Amino acid sequence: SNVAMGARSVVSSVGVLPADGAWTGGYEVVISGMNLGNGGDITNVTLCGVAVQSIVSQSATQVVVVAGQAISGVVGDVQVFSASFGATTKSNAFTYTGAGIAVNGTSFGHLVLGTIVTNLFAVTNSGNEALVITAATNSGAGAAMFNVTGLGGLTVAPGTVSNVPVVFTASAVGTFMPTCRATNNSPLPNYTFGLTGSVYAASTNVGPYGGGNTITITNGHFGTITNVLLGALSTSSATLVSSGPNWFTITLPAATNAGAVDFIVQTSDNGDITLTNPYAYNPQGWIGARATTAILDNTSNGTASLDISVGSITLNHWNAKVISTPAGDPTPLTGMKMSLYSTTTNGANTLNLGLYYVDASYDPIGSALTSTDVVVNLTTTAAYYDIPLNVEQWTLQPATNYALVFKGSTAGITMSWPIPGSSYPYITTNGFGFVKGRRTTTGGSSWYDSAYNNGLQLLGNIMNIGVEPSSGSWTGGYPVAISGDNLCNGTIGDVTLVTLAGMTATVQSVNSATQVVVMAGASHDGYRAGDVVVVSTDYGTTVKSNAYEYLKEAQSITFDPIAAKTYGDAAFDPGAMASSGLTVGYASSNSNVATNLGTLLYITGTGVCNIVASQAGNAFYVDALNVTNTLTVTPKGLTVSGASASNKVYDATVAAMLGGGSLVGVVPSDTVTLANSATGTFAQATIGTNIAVTSFMTLSGADAPNYTLSQPSLAADIIAKGLTVTGAVAQGKVYDGTIAATVSGAGLSGVESGDAVTLDNASTGTFASANADTNIAVTSYMTISGADSGNYNLGGQPSLSADITKADQTITFPALSDTFWTNRTAVSATADSGLAVAFAVLSGPAQLNSGTNVSFTGIGDVRISASQSGNANYNAAPVKTNSFLATGPQVLFLGTDGAVVESGAGVSPAAGTAFGEAIIGGTALTNVFAITNAGNALLTFSGVVTNGIQVSSFILHPFPLTLAAGAATNVTVVFAPLAGGSNTASFVFSFDGTNSPYTMNVAGVGLGGGIALATNLLAFTGTYAATNPPAQVLMMSNVGVSGFTWTNSIAYSAGA
Repeated sequence: SNVAMGARSVVSSVGVLPADGAWTGGYEVVISGMNLGNGGDITNVTLCGVAVQSIVSQSATQVVVVAGQAISGVVGDVQVFSASFGATTKSNAFTYTGAGIAVNGTSFGHLVLGTIVTNLFAVTNSGNEALVITAATNSGAGAAMFNVTGLGGLTVAPGTVSNVPVVFTASAVGTFMPTCRATNNSPLPNYTFGLTGSVYAASTNVGPYGGGNTITITNGHFGTITNVLLGALSTSSATLVSSGPNWFTITLPAATNAGAVDFIVQTSDNGDITLTNPYAYNPQGWIGARATTAILDNTSNGTASLDISVGSITLNHWNAKVISTPAGDPTPLTGMKMSLYSTTTNGANTLNLGLYYVDASYDPIGSALTSTDVVVNLTTTAAYYDIPLNVEQWTLQPATNYALVFKGSTAGITMSWPIPGSSYPYITTNGFGFVKGRRTTTGGSSWYDSAYNNGLQLLGNIMNIGVEPSSGSWTGGYPVAISGDNLCNGTIGDVTLVTLAGMTATVQSVNSATQVVVMAGASHDGYRAGDVVVVSTDYGTTVKSNAYEYLKEAQSITFDPIAAKTYGDAAFDPGAMASSGLTVGYASSNSNVATNLGTLLYITGTGVCNIVASQAGNAFYVDALNVTNTLTVTPKGLTVSGASASNKVYDATVAAMLGGGSLVGVVPSDTVTLANSATGTFAQATIGTNIAVTSFMTLSGADAPNYTLSQPSLAADIIAKGLTVTGAVAQGKVYDGTIAATVSGAGLSGVESGDAVTLDNASTGTFASANADTNIAVTSYMTISGADSGNYNLGGQPSLSADITKADQTITFPALSDTFWTNRTAVSATADSGLAVAFAVLSGPAQLNSGTNVSFTGIGDVRISASQSGNANYNAAPVKTNSFLATGPQVLFLGTDGAVVESGAGVSPAAGTAFGEAIIGGTALTNVFAITNAGNALLTFSGVVTNGIQVSSFILHPFPLTLAAGAATNVTVVFAPLAGGSNTASFVFSFDGTNSPYTMNVAGVGLGGGIALATNLLAFTGTYAATNPPAQVLMMSNVGVSGFTWTNSIAYSAGA
């Protein structure tokens, strides 16, 4: 087959974007170049050897992929694999960023119970990104015994190692292997590692220098024990008391040197087993003084100097001083001094001082154990700064390295200190240099010394002065501080006995191994001197010879100031006491004021004198110093009993009357009387209740000077004075519907001279009734006002009465309009009294309905009156009248003779209403009548009704339906009889006139025959053929007014 040769594939110099990314992957990477594939045959892509998650798109010149997840931060090749072009590689073209993590130094070995050991764990970051540990937690048995809090918050730079202190507290017996999980930002976000520590128990781990105490070791896994040897601090072996495979009990020999000692357990089956430092011999204790010195002092011209007993100095960074302390006691720092020499004036700056543990390289680690801030004001070229320290916090433990770190807290401050004799000043930025040897400010490792530098001095409280106090009262009961070294283990339970000059003392507190505070016991035989002895379980017996003395006790007199006495008080003890409990005696400087008898003082008068208290002492107490106090005797206060102040009516004065007072409290046989006891003054002249009354009582008599008088507490009422009204008169009035009344002439009687009081509301009142009457009671509402009105009351309203007379009234009667007589009209009128008005028809065709509605019986002038008769409060009103016209039409019928045809009148030939005779079917008779409107309004006909049997014989011709007042019209009536004989009818005219309806009767005679048949039915019986029924008779009568001829016949044929 033929194989085509492909062109060389290559990734361009800028062909990987981005060129780095987080180890987590999951982001797109674009790889550009030439001949990467044929556009669709790229099978795989790797970044730093890690396969990508997916290929997003591809062409011959570019492939887009999603980065896979790496296991660490790494730099590596980018490779593209194509079926057509093979592998295309660009070296070191991509970087996975990420931190690495590894922790070493996690085993603490075998420790005795109660031991606390700090290991430095090495945390290595093998990655290319800073390692950040956010938290560290333990789990598993014994997890709480390992303190890994230093790991939390740790940041380790790429490719470096950081040492972190981890503390193992051997608080329980056993072998413990918990797991620690460090939460971090590496590809191992929950990195775990094991912790190991084994703990065996000792019944005690310290003891006295002289030995002799017993210790039991358990949880040792020893075997068959044959002997127990001690390390170099003792030349002899321990006494094996008893043992088992896992334990043993020994009695310890005396030590040759203080400190920790190994136990070498010899067994017959497991050989020698060494327990490292399970026990420590405490140093021999001593009581006495020790010189105080500065722990560190390099303030003397820059030359470092250190007390040899404290330890050596290790120099570190330019801003830190490393302090190494020797084995021994904790040393509290009491203060610090600095000297600063500056050529730069920077004002006030805060300097932070921190105390840190140091690592193996003497670098500060962890957080500050304690710190403090001090403000330094660099405004002078030389200055000392004293820094007070909290002794409880700033305490250096024995055999421990510390870093004392100095930091300026104001960023960017540059300070320079000149080096005398040199042209090169020492310059620091945001820091201070205090040590003779130091690194340069660039952080390099080159060291140089200078003869001059800024100074630093640390002051330590390491003075122990023995027994304080070294003597005391034989009574005991006071604290004694015994100071020295190695007196006990620092706990109160370790001290089993303390004696002072052979007397047992009670242990009160143990401040440290260097001081025991006791409460001295009493010396029962008085003065004595002797040794001070402290017995400790851990430190044995410590003795200081002839260190304490019990002394004869001094005594003092406690004599509080004598409270002032009052003449007449009983004899009393002034209350002085000797601290010894012995009796105190007294002496008076003035027998006219007081005398003494034994321990009591007797008051003889008023005044001032000195009282001297004394105590001469005895075999156990020295004489007490005399104490003098002043005795003041004041007059006796008397009170007044039974006194009272009398109430009074206001009189504008403060004068008060008293009575009933007598003295209380006079010493029997003294002559004292009460004077001026009848009068007093009110606290106010105005009215009130329980007003304070001041009395001005005094004392008289031979013994009055020995007394004072307390005025009685008095009170009484000043009652308002009653005033009366004079001259008031109520005025009569005409009834007005109200009860308002007018009062005149009123005045006040009884006002005290000079008081401002006025009578108000004196001109008005109210009637008992608003109705007219005589001698009606009137009530007034008078009040008083004015600046002094509050001291008065109005004794009562005056008795008043007056008349209310009837009032006149008038009627208003509006004019009435003319009214059509068929209508009704309402009349109205009002009386100004408001009473109802009555109406009456005086004349005319009218009448009243329901009192106020007028109806009419005809037409014409109508006259109506309006009246009001009055009542108890009003006189009758003058009558008012009104006239108007009742309008309407009136019909008059005039006969043919011009005479009036009365409605309903009988027929009259003269009037034309009797028409006479006329032949039926022949000539008709016609009469013409006249209708006249005799009224005063338009006449309107509403209809004509004809009545009668022969009404059809009369024909009324049409006529006008309206007729003006006074006008006339003709009415034609035709008589054409339809019946023979008398024909009658009536015409009833309806109209809007007063005489409607109007009836006109008419009559006429009809001439002609008339046939009347007796029946209108002939009933013939049925017959057979050819047989005639019986004949029927038809009666025919002439009921007409003339004869007639009958020409008709009736034929009936048989069989029809």
